[in-house]
Amino acid sequence: MQSYLMTKMKKGLLPDTKSGNIPFRIEKLIINYLWLKLILSISHWNHLVSGQLELDEQFHLSL
Repeated sequence: MQSYLMTKMKKGLLPDTKSGNIPFRIEKLIINYLWLKLILSISHWNHLVSGQLELDEQFHLSL
């Protein structure tokens, strides 16, 4: 099992945590941050749109 993991690390399929592969970790953090930002912006936009639709419905009902 140990040799299997070592060959995976050498091929670059697993992060090499023993040697402290910092660029890989930073890259992964940046990608995770960007995904989180994208998801939050989409949910915020959906919230604004749904809020606007509710306001429009209330306005039409009041007419």
